[in-house]
Amino acid sequence: MEVSSFLAKFFGLYLLIVGVFYLARRTYIQEVVEEFFSQKALVIVSGTLNVMIGLLIILAHNVWVFSWPLIITLLGYLTLFKGLTRLFVPLEREKALAEKILKGKNPLYIGVVALLLGLLLTCNGFR
Repeated sequence: MEVSSFLAKFFGLYLLIVGVFYLARRTYIQEVVEEFFSQKALVIVSGTLNVMIGLLIILAHNVWVFSWPLIITLLGYLTLFKGLTRLFVPLEREKALAEKILKGKNPLYIGVVALLLGLLLTCNGFR
C-alpha cells in the first residue's frame, strides 16, 4: 500500500496541475501540439520516456482491485500505450489524432477529468 499511496500522491498532484493547465491554456495547448509533432527527435524522446515510465509503473504497481489503486495501474498501461504509439504509429497519423482530440471543447473536458482524477488520487494518497 505504500507504493499505492506514493503513486496516488504523485499522479494526483500531477493531474491537478495538468487539469488547471488544460483549463487555463486551451488555445496554447493546441499550438504546442502543432509544434511538438514537427520535431521528430522530440517525439522519439517523448515516446521512449513514456515507455520507460509506463513500464516502471506497471512493474511497481500492477494492482487489479476494484478500488482507487486500479486507476494508478490503468495510468501505467495508458502511459506505456502512449509511448508505444509515439514510437510505432506514423507521425502524421498521430498528429491528426492529437489535433482531433484537442479540437473545440475537448481540452475543457480533458481538464475537468484530469482535475477529478487528480482530486480522487490526491485525497486517497494523503489519507
